[in-house]
Amino acid sequence: MDSITLSPIRINTIIGVLPEEKAHPQPLVVTITLFLDMSEAIDYDDVQFTVDYAAVLTKVEAFVSQHTFQLLEAFAGRLGDELLTAFTKLQAVEIIVEKPQIFDSNPLVSLKLTRYRKIKGD
Repeated sequence: MDSITLSPIRINTIIGVLPEEKAHPQPLVVTITLFLDMSEAIDYDDVQFTVDYAAVLTKVEAFVSQHTFQLLEAFAGRLGDELLTAFTKLQAVEIIVEKPQIFDSNPLVSLKLTRYRKIKGD
């Protein structure tokens, strides 16, 4: 499977379960890997046969500005579903979310989630 990776995508958003996390935006670092068949894009050298990653970034920015979450799992899962819905050439999407400021004395927390396009009838 062919893929395009967008990294790092640095965003600030409201995410967390603690009151202070819900009060102030926090930084997240997101890596998104888009899985699709690039055969026609290679053959024809034409963006219509691939995924416009500038449009993906615009979709991510819009998603972040319109939603807040308690859990990284919910953020990543719903973002993955949103991308699969918006970009029909995608067969799967992998999202890694890093939350660098979650703990004062420990390394960052990261989550990796993969979503696949549902086949009709599933």
